[in-house]
Amino acid sequence: MGACIKRDRCFCWHSGLNNLSSWSEKAEIGFELHPSYWRKGFMTEAVKEVLRYSFEDLEIFRMGAITYPENESSIQLLKRLGFMKEGLLRAYLYQNKQSHDALIFSFLGTEWK
Repeated sequence: MGACIKRDRCFCWHSGLNNLSSWSEKAEIGFELHPSYWRKGFMTEAVKEVLRYSFEDLEIFRMGAITYPENESSIQLLKRLGFMKEGLLRAYLYQNKQSHDALIFSFLGTEWK
């Protein structure tokens, strides 16, 4: 799922599922937003729709989310939507030839609505 703002002619956000397993009824949500559109509510609405689709249509039971510990905006978004912080994954992400820690969050189907 993604969107483009017509007047700006740029791709502004993307949200979707990673590591989807229908057998074990789990997935991870991923999202990114162009900085020009931060703090305008786009990601809140996008993530809510991905959660709705995942829990109601796909019948997922567990949704995970992984983010950098310093990404306060993503952490606050996840918490605001009901995700629970589970812990720190040491050296879990690899970017720019470096390993980085990550925080893992989860949201369960029993917590939906």
